[in-house]
Amino acid sequence: MTARPSSLPVQVGQNAPIDLFFEKEARGWTNRYLSRTYQQRRNLVLSVVFEELSKTRKKRAEYRALDFGCGAGVFVGALSTMGISVTGVDRSRAMIEAAQSRLRARSHTEFELLRDGSRNDGAYRQRSYDLVLCLSVLEFVVSPEEIIAHLAALLAADGLLILTVPNRNSYLRRFERFAFDHPSFNRWLPGLNHLALQDCYLRHQTQQFTAEELVHSTKRLGLEVEQHRFHVAPTLCAPIEKLEKVGMMMLLSFRKRIHTG
Repeated sequence: MTARPSSLPVQVGQNAPIDLFFEKEARGWTNRYLSRTYQQRRNLVLSVVFEELSKTRKKRAEYRALDFGCGAGVFVGALSTMGISVTGVDRSRAMIEAAQSRLRARSHTEFELLRDGSRNDGAYRQRSYDLVLCLSVLEFVVSPEEIIAHLAALLAADGLLILTVPNRNSYLRRFERFAFDHPSFNRWLPGLNHLALQDCYLRHQTQQFTAEELVHSTKRLGLEVEQHRFHVAPTLCAPIEKLEKVGMMMLLSFRKRIHTG
């Protein structure tokens, strides 16, 4: 994982292009999950959560989750319906406001705006969590290793961290990058026209990842990988999207082990 040096877990409040991008996207963010791709991502994450809940001895009301980079609260809402206490945090004020508006009457939920990079800022930092989600966040931050270390510190012993990130080993990702870098190519494939838009997400990505890099970077944090899955591909490639060289996204889950003696 190639990370750029930074003293902040997330840089906020600078009116950077990435902040403006998510401010603009906030109003229609939940509508993204009507698409096949986002529904698939949602179902995959929730299947891992369901599996985890089936193994815990904790009562649902005692189980606490953190959605770091919660956006408009899609997963916060889904987890709260399971009876879990969920905290959603995000650096975008518009996203937090959209989440609060949509889930105002929902119990077991709370939201916080990431105001700055202070390690003591935010009530969410004063708790530990049985489950931490960090979904499609690391590709947009300056220093993903700092984010992972920050989240590992918030994870309770035997807790589970779930990450989703773009898969750099995917041939489809490489093709997407080629099309992005060569906009004239897109006239032959109209389905790629979105890559030429001014607000294309690739303009804001700092990096993509491999499973090996993420597993290696988490070992020193007491995190042990439990599973990784590759997913998301155009319909034509869907039958083989679980292959590392195909799936454009990957999900990894890590268990926090406390070694004694």
